[in-house]
Amino acid sequence: MMKKGDFKILSLGVAIELPKGYEALIVPRSSTFKKYHILQTNGIGIIDESYCGENDEWKFPAYCTENTFIPKNTRICQFRIV
Repeated sequence: MMKKGDFKILSLGVAIELPKGYEALIVPRSSTFKKYHILQTNGIGIIDESYCGENDEWKFPAYCTENTFIPKNTRICQFRIV
């Protein structure tokens, strides 16, 4: 549960070791704001190949504009490997 005005770092349940020279761009899905009233606070997340340690799970910094509940395993973002 998130309340209007809350900021939380949401775990995405993903950790991937990227090949050298690659990075992942994390962005919200087009329906995320409409369904869950959250904004990704860093605009776009960039994960490079050095982010691959034991505790380097990918996360989504979210600001909530209305009270909401995001069920576990909800797809709130997508990523591209470039």
